[in-house]
Amino acid sequence: MLLGLLMCGQVAPAAQGPGGNYPELFASFFAEHDVTLLRVDLDRGEVPDDLDAVDGWITTGSAHSLVSDELPWLPSALELVRTLVDEDRPYIGDCFGHQLLAVALGGTVERAAVGWRVGVQTYRVTRPQPWMVPAAEEFRLIASHQDQVIVPPEGAVVFAEGPGCPVAGMAYGSAISFQGHPEYTPELSQLLTLDRWERIGDEETRRGLASLDLGVTQGLTADWIVEFVRRAATQRNVG
Repeated sequence: MLLGLLMCGQVAPAAQGPGGNYPELFASFFAEHDVTLLRVDLDRGEVPDDLDAVDGWITTGSAHSLVSDELPWLPSALELVRTLVDEDRPYIGDCFGHQLLAVALGGTVERAAVGWRVGVQTYRVTRPQPWMVPAAEEFRLIASHQDQVIVPPEGAVVFAEGPGCPVAGMAYGSAISFQGHPEYTPELSQLLTLDRWERIGDEETRRGLASLDLGVTQGLTADWIVEFVRRAATQRNVG
């Protein structure tokens, strides 16, 4: 399986020690699956040469904000996401990519009323999806965000919620997205959270650091994403 990795930013240098940047993190994340990644740096003005070259697309997280930052590459990124969805191409949004999907399709992203969410978050599956193989009632991912989807796009299915995050997982046609970071590890989260302590604040920083012993369900989420791409790609080819 070949997946396009749409880079919307870089992992903070202070947190790259354990696993590297997004390409290395996702390579480790998919280690139990036959997945190869093709990197495209959206945040540096690159665009995919051929949408047919891969089986699906993953949009990474980012330190950028859809709420407060002026991003010269954002219009082309939004147009690309709309094209992928319109053409029923498999798309997975990861944190910033989750928010990007929402905005591209008419949803709303704002600062979260609860402020920053960091560390391990337990997300409850509210609407099980056919690609959730094996099935689970909840999953755990690392979070690192202060923006989130407030209003999902019309027609989107919200399949997961978390503490203070009612739209933690979303599906729309050939696209799915997660507010958490499936590829982040507790080790990376510790470094990133410590680096952002002043921005996040004492209370949430301490809560987030204490949560890391819970661990994350990377294997489960990787299984889900691979199964989703297989199903979405098959449906598109049949259709």
